[in-house]
Amino acid sequence: MVNLKTFQKIIIFSLNLLGGVLIGFSVFAVWTEPSATPPNNNVSAPINVGSSPQSKLGDFGIGGGAG
Repeated sequence: MVNLKTFQKIIIFSLNLLGGVLIGFSVFAVWTEPSATPPNNNVSAPINVGSSPQSKLGDFGIGGGAG
């Protein structure tokens, strides 16, 4: 026969285990695998790449000089 203290320990252990599993699943569910090898199709192109019109807010400088 299981005494009350042992039963309480089993319940607390089971709830902690269930909580850990739920947290693990929620972290796993949020993860999205990249669609391609980085940086292909995963991020916007830098301001100096591409032929489409681009704009930037703020100063733009090369070699530390701000325009």
